[in-house]
Amino acid sequence: MVSVVANDSVICEGESVTLIATSDIAGSTFAWSSGGNTPQIMVTPTLTTTYFVTVTSPMSCNSTAEITITVNPNPIPTIIPSTSAVCLGSSATLTCNTNIVVDSYMWNTAETTPAIVVTPSMLTNYSITVTTVEGCSGIADMQIDTYPLPLVDISTGNAEVCFGSSANLVASSNHSGTTYLWSNGANTAQVNVTPQATATFTVTGTDSNGCIDTAQFTVIVNPLPIVSITPNQSEVCEGMSVELTAISSNQGTNFMWSTGEQTVSIIVTPPSAATYYVTGTDANGCTGSNRATVQVNPNPVVLINPNTFTICSGDTVQLSAFSATATAYEWNTGATTSSVFVWPNATTTYSVTGTDAKGCIGIANAIVNVRNAPTIVVNPTNPKLCYGESVTLVASGAVLYDWNPNKYLNTNVGAVVIATPEETTTYIVSGVDLYGCQGAAEVTVIVNPIPTIDFTANSTDICMATVVHFNGQTSPAIQSWSWDFGDPASGASNGSSLQNPMHAYFETGTYTVGVSVVTTEGCKNMIQKPSYIVVHPNPIASFLRTPDITTLEYPTIQFFDQSLGNKSLLWNFDDPGSGLNNLSVAENPTHTYSAEGEYWVTLFVENEWGCLDSVSNRIIINPKWEEYIPSAFSPNGDGNNDYFRPYGFNIDFTEFTMFIFDRWGKEIFESHDIEVAWDGRVDGKGDVVQQGVFVYLIVLKDVTGLEHQFIGHVTVIK
Repeated sequence: MVSVVANDSVICEGESVTLIATSDIAGSTFAWSSGGNTPQIMVTPTLTTTYFVTVTSPMSCNSTAEITITVNPNPIPTIIPSTSAVCLGSSATLTCNTNIVVDSYMWNTAETTPAIVVTPSMLTNYSITVTTVEGCSGIADMQIDTYPLPLVDISTGNAEVCFGSSANLVASSNHSGTTYLWSNGANTAQVNVTPQATATFTVTGTDSNGCIDTAQFTVIVNPLPIVSITPNQSEVCEGMSVELTAISSNQGTNFMWSTGEQTVSIIVTPPSAATYYVTGTDANGCTGSNRATVQVNPNPVVLINPNTFTICSGDTVQLSAFSATATAYEWNTGATTSSVFVWPNATTTYSVTGTDAKGCIGIANAIVNVRNAPTIVVNPTNPKLCYGESVTLVASGAVLYDWNPNKYLNTNVGAVVIATPEETTTYIVSGVDLYGCQGAAEVTVIVNPIPTIDFTANSTDICMATVVHFNGQTSPAIQSWSWDFGDPASGASNGSSLQNPMHAYFETGTYTVGVSVVTTEGCKNMIQKPSYIVVHPNPIASFLRTPDITTLEYPTIQFFDQSLGNKSLLWNFDDPGSGLNNLSVAENPTHTYSAEGEYWVTLFVENEWGCLDSVSNRIIINPKWEEYIPSAFSPNGDGNNDYFRPYGFNIDFTEFTMFIFDRWGKEIFESHDIEVAWDGRVDGKGDVVQQGVFVYLIVLKDVTGLEHQFIGHVTVIK
């Protein structure tokens, strides 16, 4: 028996269904009308279709079954937009049409009506899914673009204007091709407005997509300041000043006068009638102006005759003033008459003020010169001399002169005298000028003493390279020292500016030493001592020793004196353990060292003048060392004499080499460690070599670093 079932017998177009055939006979085969040959197949029919399956049993018996799959069509939706693009903030209507009747609508906006209204903020995709009553569905989508709104702005160079002025308003947009319409009816991007009062202007901009934006701008109209000047009329006398003050109806007004000044008030002194203008500019830049006229009256001309007098102190003079227009007079003495008598003690200027009927004044001056006693000046002023020096004194300020006292002077009359005082002296000079007036001055000539000078040295009979300490003695106080050690070969070291210097003499001979000084007052002196320093030669210490390096086996050293110019000598062997034997005065001594170590032997020599020299040389006493190399060994493994290597003490085990050669000279063993001995085998491998004689080469160093080589024979015994 054959049967066919499907997981779904009714489907929508494009869906698939699984068909399953069964047979009650095992081992049957299947053949489908669609071409399949398995019990189960999957089909995707585009139309309602009947499928047949033929089942053949193992006995070749056939049986057929069928099944019909019903296919319902899918709906095809179409979206029709009212417009394909909108301005930002505007809406579009989307309407869905289908080719067949559908049961439901579902937009991606979640709306379920055939038509919807959308307001996209950017390019947006809208889709709809429609479903029939059979559950078959179709999908459609549509993109609605969004045009950005133009950004309209108004700019101007003068957002605030003064009354009567114009403002230029310029509309702009971030979209090219934008057209404009102003609230005053203008349709250009730029308009010029002259509002009578503060006003707001609006412009609407429409771009090429029909999208619009608006902007507003308020033009502020500021009133003009009303400027006035106080006083606006003025009358002054010639040479007098008047203050003009500007006033404005607007606070914060700045002023500019025709004089160039920018202050609220100005003070003017016109030479004749003049008109002054002022312009006021308030905080908004609005201006107003005004003017004021100043009349100028001439001053009376006042004279004093004569206007210059020369008198002596105590004399009296009459001063008289006159004027053609002045009616009143006032002197700086307080007098109010046209004439006054004066008797000044010093040159004085007298002035008189004359006043006319209009209050204008004229001033006249007269100078009364009073001859005072002449001022006598002597140059130089209070000069300073060293004892024995002269100074020329020059007086000025008069025509006749008399000097007192006349001691130490070449003359006591005249403007110029020469003084050679032996002690500090004060001179008084009296002078008379052309008017017979007398004055006096005094001058003190200070006489400073010549310094006394001497010096000593800590030693004058010296050896070469000895440092001599000099000590300078002088009075009074010294400002500078200058030494000459008589040693020009020493270059810059031949002199010193110290009071107590020192100097080293490196060549034999006699030296003349001198020193000069300058006191704080500039007085000088010097002293020189011939052949003051005598320099003797030094001996030259030198010696030989043999040997200079040895061991405790041979610790006796022979010394040979090689010194020059010496009279006596002393040896120090640097071996205090030897007691009195550590020193020697023999010319060519010997010394035996009892311990290993490094010793510095010093030879001291002295000549007939007591000059010394010394020299030191090194002696090295190395310790004893000893080695032992066996002549035979028996590498038979009995634990007795199984290995061959050297033995000893005071050997540097860190540097060691041993080679073993057979009778034909072939190397059969090598070691670089004294603890690694030869065990009788070739390179430590295989059996022990045959009994016989072998050659060894051993290189080692003792603890002093001295290298030793040993070549010999060793016998292998088995």
